[in-house]
Amino acid sequence: MNVVERDRHDERDGLDRHAQWRFFLLIAPLCWIIYANSLGNDFVFDDLFTVVNNRTVLDFSFSRLLTDWFRPIRDLSLAIDYWLWGLNPSGFRLTNILLHSFNSFLVFLVALNILRTPRAALLASLFFAVHPVQTEAVAYISGRRDVLFAFFYLLSFYSFMRFKQTNAGKYAGCALVAFLLSLMTKEMAVTLPLIVLLWELYERWPSPVKGRIFRRLFDHTRAVVRANRWVLMGAALLLAGLVIRYAVEGRGLGSTRALRLDYWGGSVWHNMLTVLTVHAHYLKLLVAPVTLVASYQGAFPIATSLFQGRVLIAILVLAVPLSLTMYGLFREKQIAFAWAFYFIALLPVSQIIPHHELLAEHYLYLPMFGFSLFVGHLFWRLSQRQRVWRKIALSGFVVILVALSARTVVRNRDWRNGFTLWRATYQAVPNSPRAAYNLGVEYSRRREVDQAIFYFRRAIELDPSHILAYNNLAAALLAKGEAKEALAVLRRALKLNPKRDPTIWGRRLSIYRMLYRNMAKCYLRLGQPDKALEAAERAIDQKEGDVASFILLAQIYARLHRLDDAIAACQRGLDLFPTAEDLHAELASLWVTSGHIEEAVPHWQAILKKDPTHPQANIHLALRAIDRGDRKSAGRYLHQALRAAISEQQFHAMLVDAASVYSRQRSFHLLAEAYEMIDQPSRAINVCREGLEQYPRDRELRLKLALLYVAQQKLDQAAEQWQRVITEYPTDFLANLNLGIYYLSKGDAERGRVHLTLALEHAPNEAGRQQVREIMQRLKSPRSPSPPVDGR
Repeated sequence: MNVVERDRHDERDGLDRHAQWRFFLLIAPLCWIIYANSLGNDFVFDDLFTVVNNRTVLDFSFSRLLTDWFRPIRDLSLAIDYWLWGLNPSGFRLTNILLHSFNSFLVFLVALNILRTPRAALLASLFFAVHPVQTEAVAYISGRRDVLFAFFYLLSFYSFMRFKQTNAGKYAGCALVAFLLSLMTKEMAVTLPLIVLLWELYERWPSPVKGRIFRRLFDHTRAVVRANRWVLMGAALLLAGLVIRYAVEGRGLGSTRALRLDYWGGSVWHNMLTVLTVHAHYLKLLVAPVTLVASYQGAFPIATSLFQGRVLIAILVLAVPLSLTMYGLFREKQIAFAWAFYFIALLPVSQIIPHHELLAEHYLYLPMFGFSLFVGHLFWRLSQRQRVWRKIALSGFVVILVALSARTVVRNRDWRNGFTLWRATYQAVPNSPRAAYNLGVEYSRRREVDQAIFYFRRAIELDPSHILAYNNLAAALLAKGEAKEALAVLRRALKLNPKRDPTIWGRRLSIYRMLYRNMAKCYLRLGQPDKALEAAERAIDQKEGDVASFILLAQIYARLHRLDDAIAACQRGLDLFPTAEDLHAELASLWVTSGHIEEAVPHWQAILKKDPTHPQANIHLALRAIDRGDRKSAGRYLHQALRAAISEQQFHAMLVDAASVYSRQRSFHLLAEAYEMIDQPSRAINVCREGLEQYPRDRELRLKLALLYVAQQKLDQAAEQWQRVITEYPTDFLANLNLGIYYLSKGDAERGRVHLTLALEHAPNEAGRQQVREIMQRLKSPRSPSPPVDGR
């Protein structure tokens, strides 16, 4: 071992554990600062499937963790975030940022054991922390798979290093557990056993080397393999288990749903040439991350000849790291290790087994460690030369760090929401059908129909087999009122054969159902209800249909005033999907429309069994409880609905809509009671006033208004309402009783006695008469009169 090697060892060994943790306080805040502007971003892209609509996350259970084998640790981490933050995207991104800061510190710890100097390790970790390519893993919530698997991966690797250095069993156990957790987070962790062997080889490798390098490489590799044969056997068993697991599960590696089933370009040769250009593109992103793309689907050309310009340039580009690796084997093994790590970490996504995603920037999250190792070592070596070189190296690194940080901050803005993401993606790769299609979807959500139509047509132009673009183009045309053109688009779509791509092929039946549903809507718009019914039935015929198809069929029947058929359609759907909330809601609505409110109650209750916070179901059941006189249940339902509603305005709109199924006069009573129960007396008073304008002789509504005035200490207005009741109903017990109490409180004993006498004469029962006698007895004593009586 030469002098430089001894100095490096001494520098590493002189850094105690407390000093190492102080580096965390330098690295982590940098991560927090450059990703702070991503915290306000929304759920985007696959976040809707990974989090928002993922029942595994929203209804997580450990029994499901044991049965759902696809990335369960990722789902567990997301479920914990959901438990902490609800559907607040800021909380999920905060976890990503914290994980990235821990990963950057782990990069420092691992790099310290390889580069042997904290200065070089620090440069590597800072470069890893700020590089803009990492945004797709950190600023994107679905990137949790990458930051979390890398965390366990690096932790396992570092623990293995510590085990070799100390022979302490706790480090061996930590390495094994972390490796298993990494595997259950993302499958790219399968390369860790190879990295462990690479590090063993690195530790044995002398530097510099003279003479027969390939013979020496073969001998050292054979010795490392023999010394770690149990590690290799265990890794082989794990890999076999992984393949079997996904083959059985039907997802990921070994699955027809996630594999392309054919090589890119249609042959092994074209696949290999294309992968060369992909790796060259990755290196370009590492060196100059100017143009970053969220999705390359359909936008990256397939290589078909060795003599294509792109292929030849890729070979020249890849010759650089390969040459550096060879140089490292001879002169500086740190360089060889860095580039070997980079390429080994990329093996699972190098299309050895073809995968539907040709390339993605988040694939570079872990391999970035290898490139960062190279950059850290390079700048540290330059800084060890003459003082001028030291200034140039350190100044240059600071400039690079600032530039990369600024690019990361800017890139975070692209992930703000779906619109900003796909607008930036389309601007970067305007030949991407996915970017054009998703930008069209975003314009549809913004109700900018003309723009949506333009981008859907652009997606079809780029990919004439893009069946989803046809469907959404038809929906946009229909929204614009162009039903005939929409129908023509749908007919063209039905002639397409969906690509055997898992993003399309696995959903082909649901896509056909969407096409037929939109076709039914077109026929309805064109005044052809019979054809609309036929199209809706065709949607249901696609492998027993889905919830939306049954609901559409029911709605078509309802529009034709065939309520019995509409109800039957919903019941057919519930036979297949007994817990479908939307079907229960539709059927309940139909029962109400047909005048059978009691028939709707079991369906609202079924909705609450699955979703106790469902606002519409709670409101309907609350009004039904008020109608039956069950105020306790009504109050519980109303407060649950109020908590679940997005806003008070939304709650008010739903309450009014639910009350409209009752008679007009009865709806005022129910609304007034409901608003009183949730402590909104002003709304209750307004409802009573509106009702009395239409039904001035409504005794109960006027008495309710009087009591609401009493609750607000407006006794004169209350007395006015009691007087108006007596005008219509002179012998009314409650009006006379409360008006008598009012006059007594005003000191007018004679008028009070008149009304109390009338109340006594017309009391409905003995209890009422006894109540009046007690009040009249108080006239002979100085005690205050009783408060008004509501008569409930």
